[in-house]
Amino acid sequence: MTTTKLTWLLIFGIFLVLAYLFSTGQIPVNRVIAETMTTNKKVPFQCRLSLADKQVLEAGVWINFTISNTSDQDLELLSWYTPFEGFMGELFVIKDAEGKTLNYQGPKVKRLTPQPSDFISISAHSELDTELDLTLVYPLSTGSYSISLKPRRLEYKARVNDADLLPFNCSAQELTFNIR
Repeated sequence: MTTTKLTWLLIFGIFLVLAYLFSTGQIPVNRVIAETMTTNKKVPFQCRLSLADKQVLEAGVWINFTISNTSDQDLELLSWYTPFEGFMGELFVIKDAEGKTLNYQGPKVKRLTPQPSDFISISAHSELDTELDLTLVYPLSTGSYSISLKPRRLEYKARVNDADLLPFNCSAQELTFNIR
């Protein structure tokens, strides 16, 4: 046999194995797609923080969080430990001008198994945003501060039934701001 024929036989064999696995449900299609995204190091989400660099304490200190689905498929983001569920855990690292980290003073929720209502749908190539008042859970006063997302593993899945949860890290730039 020639090398060309062997190559075609190998490709045909791989195709038959994949067709068998997909048709028998041994490997869900959505899992393969998600694993391919992870293997290719393509980050499915991009996170962004924004806030005015000058804040007035009496009006609250508002930060905007935006997450973009950079993938070609619709995804479900588990809202736990994201600004989309509000302050149910420590979301940010805030440091004063001397570099001292402010203590989070809000609720800390522990959970069991995610329910369908715990997921947020984000269509392919779209974004969602939300705004939070930092004065609700951090002891802020006048002065200069820096803020970043608290490093945490978040989870998402493809928008189909029985999809596996996949991890990702939501990183965003550190910002500085002043409170008057």
